[in-house]
Amino acid sequence: MFRERTRLEYTEESNLRSKEMALCEIYFETGSAYECVAELGELSAVQFKDVNDFGRKYVNEILDCCDMEQKLKFIEKEILKNDIPILEPSYIPDAPNPLDTNDLKVIIEGLETELENAVRSYNNIRHMYLYLEQKRIVILTTNKYFELSDQMRFQPPPAEDEHAPLLEGAENIPMYSCDDSIKFCSVAGVILQAKVPAFEKMLWRVFCRNVFVHVKPLEIPFEDAEYNTPVQKAVFIIFFQGESLKNKIYIICEGFKATIYDSPDNMSERGEMLSTIKTDMQDLQIVLGGTSDFHHRLLLVGAKNLRMWNMKVLKAKSIYCTLNMFRVMSASLIAQCWIPVCKMELVTSALVRGTERSGGSMPPVITRLNTCETPPTYNSVNKYTEVFQALVDSYGFARYGEINPAPFSIVTFPFLFAVMFGDVGHGLLMLFAGICFQMTEERVQWVKMGEVMKLLFHGRYLIILMGLFSVYTGLLYNECFSVPLNVFGSQWTINYTDHSVLDNKFLQLNPETNFSASPYPFGFDPVWKASKNGLSVINSYKMKSSVILGVAHMLFGIFLSFWNFRHYADLEGIRGQFIPRLFFMASIFLYLVFLIFLKWALYGPHKSEKRSSHCSPSILMTLIRMVLLQRLPSREGDECDPYMFPYQYHIQLLLLSVAGICIPWMMFYKPMRMCIKNRAAAAGALSPKQGDGTVLQQHDESGITTQSPEPAVAVTETHAQAEELSYGEMFVHEGVMATEFVLGAVSHTASYLRLWALSLAHSQLSDVLWAMVFRPGIRVAGPLGPVCTAICFAMWAVFTTVILIMIEGLSAFLHTLRLHWVEFQSKFYSGNGYGFTPFSFKTVLEDARLYG
Repeated sequence: MFRERTRLEYTEESNLRSKEMALCEIYFETGSAYECVAELGELSAVQFKDVNDFGRKYVNEILDCCDMEQKLKFIEKEILKNDIPILEPSYIPDAPNPLDTNDLKVIIEGLETELENAVRSYNNIRHMYLYLEQKRIVILTTNKYFELSDQMRFQPPPAEDEHAPLLEGAENIPMYSCDDSIKFCSVAGVILQAKVPAFEKMLWRVFCRNVFVHVKPLEIPFEDAEYNTPVQKAVFIIFFQGESLKNKIYIICEGFKATIYDSPDNMSERGEMLSTIKTDMQDLQIVLGGTSDFHHRLLLVGAKNLRMWNMKVLKAKSIYCTLNMFRVMSASLIAQCWIPVCKMELVTSALVRGTERSGGSMPPVITRLNTCETPPTYNSVNKYTEVFQALVDSYGFARYGEINPAPFSIVTFPFLFAVMFGDVGHGLLMLFAGICFQMTEERVQWVKMGEVMKLLFHGRYLIILMGLFSVYTGLLYNECFSVPLNVFGSQWTINYTDHSVLDNKFLQLNPETNFSASPYPFGFDPVWKASKNGLSVINSYKMKSSVILGVAHMLFGIFLSFWNFRHYADLEGIRGQFIPRLFFMASIFLYLVFLIFLKWALYGPHKSEKRSSHCSPSILMTLIRMVLLQRLPSREGDECDPYMFPYQYHIQLLLLSVAGICIPWMMFYKPMRMCIKNRAAAAGALSPKQGDGTVLQQHDESGITTQSPEPAVAVTETHAQAEELSYGEMFVHEGVMATEFVLGAVSHTASYLRLWALSLAHSQLSDVLWAMVFRPGIRVAGPLGPVCTAICFAMWAVFTTVILIMIEGLSAFLHTLRLHWVEFQSKFYSGNGYGFTPFSFKTVLEDARLYG
């Protein structure tokens, strides 16, 4: 019935399957290989395989590219540190040839060296300037102490004050210099203010009262030369007597990382030093300005070309990494790769262009290879279908030649989403957001975005479709921000009198007397929104519609499995899986859909007594009685008929029998069929001459062919044991698959009720926000009415956007994704293939976050 096709004989019937792939071998000249691979990187149509069994030839070139990347990172770090904006390129540059790569290496190294020298010079000059600045502050701060010491040198203290305690401030200094043999020494410097308490405590514990310490915190933060950050510092001065204490004080200051500055004792020398420091600081300020300007100009050059250089380096590095995957010959390189057959001419043209650019004499030669290896799966996409293919590939890549669910998801995904998100107002807002993304795609494709914005931008066409379908289902539900639209006028008429209205608290509309013969032209009648039983009527409709959509969706998936079996020429799969699965679903769940439509058609307000709406049987109870084989007796004179049509019980019994037969059919057909085939093949292989000592050929693990004198019967028994094991595994596998399908048919049908549940939740939440947030502001009268209306409208708009559109929309999106991955694709989609990943510069740049 079906012709068996090899993979290389695969012919593409439509875009519903992956493209035909070919394993090819390409022979490059060594001189033109770089340019040819560069052209293939721009084309994005070749997936190379690593066939290099020996040493890598282009390791040094790759290391050079890595070194350039490190230098560019240093340049970028300096640019960002100085708050200079990096210029984004307006186009993607071509891959540089090897000579341009060497020139680019020289340029980057030169800029990096100049930047390092400029930074080093600036830091050295800055450190020197900070050193002089701190020294100036220390001299100015301690100057008054030395001035006081000079004034008191020849003034002996009064006798009564000989044992007086030390006072605060400069007067605390015990300058008893009347005896020339007594001489006080001092050490001054700067220390971090946070270390002052520990510093003073250490001096007290080491010297007790043999030293005097005075600390003055600086009022403004002082820039630290080591960390280049403003920190709080303090100036300290230590007075002590004797040179023996000086070394200990120096060691303690060094331990606390305090900076010590020498200050002369003579007042004139201190003045000269301050004047010299001021002059040096002015000179250093001029040098700092020139160095900073030069450093800034270098950073501007780097900021202007950084992205271009990054792209060129990444392209060159990716080319050399690809060349390292080739087999190296004497004067050529040999590559193995997967190429889509539909792009073979484009690949050939790219190779010719690469040869011409490199100045080669002979273009590369492409040879198509025969292989039993499974090719990668390649599905061509564009900017409209890319997001749908990404949703499918997130579950798993299709097996080569398998039906691709993405084309069907273009319609089913936004529609099932809209069933749960049906509202005209919310759909219009989502449609407007998608159109905004679509209109700005040319301007923002070069802009770096966050992960959330990037996902929304790539899914802009999906958002547009979900918005359109939500508007359609919102018109069906007749809801716009939970408010019904009275477009065509209600088909209900009121026949109550004033007396009946005033005397009755609750009134109901009778379909037999208050409803016209013609239904509402499109969607629900707006009067249902105001009626007491409107919610139950709408829920009943949505619940039954969810079951109908779910059964149709699953049956469509089962029919797609037939095309998979047909493509792979799997006749056993059609007989053992497709047919019994289809019969099982049709005998129970398609019959359930038939009962829903039949109930809608037969029962209504204008029907006969036995077909009146109050006599309609419960479909759920009918299905339960069908499974339990319960038969309801039909009695004469009963007001309602228990069955919808004649011989319903017998037909249900027949359908249940068909479903029961399908279960063992799915379990045992394929194993029994395989067992019969193998036994027939074994019987045909055994000839009457067997058992006469025929020599058998066996292959060991090393691949050497050996001869064994063992009789054929022993080998046959071993083979039979292996077959018995494989039969057992197949029985278990098919049993598990059949059980999973039978149980899944029930659970998956119930899973589609989420369409009804989320639609109900969305509608009721929207109604709550309208009734409890917006409507109270409208009812406020008087001068505060407009203010309350504006405030309530703002709150309602925020809650609607955040809760109903963003959170509820995400919830509906995830539920729709589950329905496609589990309930739909499980019927025909294996997803056990691997994707086609061509060598592409665009992918390389996207991975480096330099594009998109």
